[in-house]
Formats: sequence, C-alpha cells, structure tokens
Amino acid sequence: MSYPPSVSGSLIFQDGATERDFIAVSAQRSAIPDLYYEFKTSSTLTGNGSQLQTVVQTRAASGQAPLLVLAQMEWTSRHLGNTKILITRPPVEMTSASFCIPAKEPGRRYFLMDLTGSGTKSQYVWARDKSSYTLTGPGNTLLARYERNQTSSQPPHACMDIFFHDKTLLLMALVTLTLNRWLDGPNSPYPNA
Repeated sequence: MSYPPSVSGSLIFQDGATERDFIAVSAQRSAIPDLYYEFKTSSTLTGNGSQLQTVVQTRAASGQAPLLVLAQMEWTSRHLGNTKILITRPPVEMTSASFCIPAKEPGRRYFLMDLTGSGTKSQYVWARDKSSYTLTGPGNTLLARYERNQTSSQPPHACMDIFFHDKTLLLMALVTLTLNRWLDGPNSPYPNA
C-alpha cells in the first residue's frame, strides 16, 4: 500500500441509534475545516412493511445555514435498497449493493467511481480490521482510515482521517463506509457478507 504525504483532514463521528445514524464534523485543527455531515434515518409504513430512508445532509459546521441534502439511502425492512447521489449531474441512483461489492479477500468490499469524467471507473476498496476500516484507491493508495473509540470512559465515537481533498469522493467514502458498517453490524440480515 502506498501512503500519501499527510492527513488532509479528520472527521469526528458522533454515533446515533444505529450504524446508519451519525454526525461527522471536522476535528479541531483539521486541514479541511468546517465540514458537517449528518446521516439520519426515518421510517414509514408501506403496504409491504416498513420503508427506511437515510438522508445525508451537509452544511458549514460553524454556520446556521440550512441543511443541504446530498444523498438518500433506502432500506426495505432490514435489506439494502437503492442509493441516490444527488450532487452529481445528472443524479445517480443505483442499488446500494453496488456500492459495497464483496471482494475476493475476506473483510473487503469495493465500489467503482469515475472521478475524472473520462468514463473510466476506478476501484475503491474498504477493508475491515476489527473496529477499523481503511479505504484504498487506484494504485492501492491509502485514502482514508476510520477507527472507533475503544475506551469505555467516553461516549461512542470514531475518527476518520482523510488523505484527499475531493468532496464527491468524501461523500462516496461516507456513504460506502455507512453501508459497510451496517453490513458488518449486529442488525445486518447478511451475516458474514
């Protein structure tokens, strides 16, 4: 794995009720200040059971600006549904499973993304190791590292160090990390997925 020169930024995660619910904000002295992402899941009853939707919103962390919706993740009962990325033009809607494709190696899932606009998609891989995840990109370059707090004296939280500046990739990293955490969590209907 090749390593980038330095951390571009850090996000502190404040956990919600499930792996699908959290707030991530820029850490103090982060190289990318003023980031705020909120993942909030709500449920509605339909004729086929419960439908859940996780809305991904952002705003300036220090401001009082209204929240801007960036993405929506749908869940049918306890199963993956579709994910809509609303910041791309045109917006992209795909099955959530296409954002967390199992790799050949255990504990790894990947997604494909075209960051250059060339039409060629690159592979990005999340690898799990106990309570941490690492994201690598083309050339096996380390792009992000997510690690949960292991001390019982503090409220549950985690930190994600990011080694890039692209906000579209950051949104995709957060969405795909959320899917991976949920698939690896206790409520997943896909054991050992």
